[in-house]
This record gives sequence, structure tokens and C-alpha cells, in this order.
Amino acid sequence: MQCQIVLVRTEDRRVSGAPGEHEYPTDQASEYAPLTYPLGGQRPETMKIGGMQPVYLPWLGYFEQIAYTDGFVIMDDAQFTRRDWRNRNRIKSASGSFWLTVPVHKQPLGTAINEIRIDYRQNWVRRHLRALETCYSKSTFFQPLYDDLQAAFGLRPARLADLTVGLIRTLCRYLDVSTPIVLSSEIPTRHPGVDGIDVKNQRILEYCRFLNGDAIYLGKKASDYIDVELFKSEGVEVVFQDYQHPVYQQRFGVFESHLSAVDLIMNVGPAAGEVLRSSPQPLFSVRNELPRTGGEALQRAPRNLSNVK
Repeated sequence: MQCQIVLVRTEDRRVSGAPGEHEYPTDQASEYAPLTYPLGGQRPETMKIGGMQPVYLPWLGYFEQIAYTDGFVIMDDAQFTRRDWRNRNRIKSASGSFWLTVPVHKQPLGTAINEIRIDYRQNWVRRHLRALETCYSKSTFFQPLYDDLQAAFGLRPARLADLTVGLIRTLCRYLDVSTPIVLSSEIPTRHPGVDGIDVKNQRILEYCRFLNGDAIYLGKKASDYIDVELFKSEGVEVVFQDYQHPVYQQRFGVFESHLSAVDLIMNVGPAAGEVLRSSPQPLFSVRNELPRTGGEALQRAPRNLSNVK
């Protein structure tokens, strides 16, 4: 399929006024095993990692972060935030974009994402599938992804993270993204259940140490709290995302950006991976320009997630 790509610079994707135990299917268990790499299983010379909270059917920028890293951390033990992207996203209809929201049971403020349970008393699965049919059934590449989403919903995972992480893996396949993914809850921490800017910085540094990361690629909003000099002193380069959202073939009139990646995949099919990567690649410095401090923090021994207690 021929796909014309036009880049538009966009700002933060937030829309104003927008309203513990892991239970992954056994056939996905290997995807959360030790990180493996091509070329005989060798660790990349420059180990770039990324991280983000799990999101329901994320936008393109989420997958661009995964695509340009060598290992990606889904922060499933971060605090759940209400009226946010954790349990909802947008698709486009003839009347404009609208929300698909996964209802969840109310929990106290500060509850971790991986402790949030889905509320199946509301028939949201049927509503979401019907909405996808209404919006995309006439799109050329509707059926394959629709079938996979229907199958994922049919598993009826109890926890929100179980659903969203599985869907992220599914969408990665359609976008030709094969970066190994791990869960933050599988990474040991000295700061369990604690929040705050200083702790956020230390927790993300724990991801870097655990995965032997030389550089970390983070979303633009992370610049509000990341201490770049602290990371540099630990030998870790910080790069913030500046994703230029592509314009692609889309149904229903004027193009609308920052929708769920479902919109791209169902509209352009096999070209989705190319469109995703059409924004200029993030720039990382040469590794030896960054200092190394030695000691326990930067020991480079390989880490095996299957041995984590």
C-alpha cells in the first residue's frame, strides 16, 4: 500500500477537560523473561532503555519510545492516576474523536496500577467492540487487529495492568516493534510504595542499573521532574521525546492526531511501522563522553529477570 507521510510538530498530547499480582496468559510468559538480543544474544554496545506507565491502547508516541530503545520498562507499580490515559484512549468516528474507557473499581488514592481491578459489571467490552466496528469496519485493515482485540477482551483479565500490557504487546507486533519489555514490579527497589520527585529519579535510576542502561529515553513530561545532572553523574544520558506526529490516510474528513495506535493500524495496515518511525529519530550522544562513577550502582553484570526474588 502506498502511504504518504507528512510530519506535523505537536505539543503535549494531554486533552483539556477530558473526563499486584500479575495474571498474564501463560502463552505470554516468555515475553517477560530475561532480555534477549539478536546477533548471538549480545547486549547492544549502547544500551538505551525507556519507560512509561501502562496505557490503554496507547498513542503512536508511546510505541515510538519502545521502538528506539533496547529494553523498555512498563511502570506497572506506579501510582494509578484517575481521568488519565491508564484506562482510556480515543478513536475517531464520523462525528469526531471520542473516548473508550475501561471502568475500574474505586481504590484509595495512591493505589498502584497493578492493583487496580476492572469493573465488569459495566458491559464495556461490548461497547468498545461495537465502537471499533462502527468506526473502522470499512477500513481495509480492520479485521486482523479487531480479531486480536476481541480475543484479548475475551480473556477477561481481573486487573487493568493485565489487560493493558497484553494489548501493548499485541499492538507492538502490528507496528514491527520487537523491543524486549519488562515490568517495573519485577525490578528490585529500595523505595517501595513511596512517591515524590527525588524517589521518582532514584526509581528510574534503578531501572537503568538493573538493565545496565547507558541512556534513557523518556516522554516530554518527564522533563518536569527528571534531574538530568544526577543521571549524568551516574553515567546515564537522558533524552526527552520530541515526537512529530505523522499525518496518514484516515477516514472521516480532516485528519486528527494523537489517537490510539489502533487508528493508524486499521487505516494503513502493513505501512503502520513505517509511519510510526517517520518522525526524526531521537539523538543519543557517544557513550564515552559520559562519566562513569564505578561501584555497585554501575556494575555491568548481566541481569536475569527469572532470578529476581
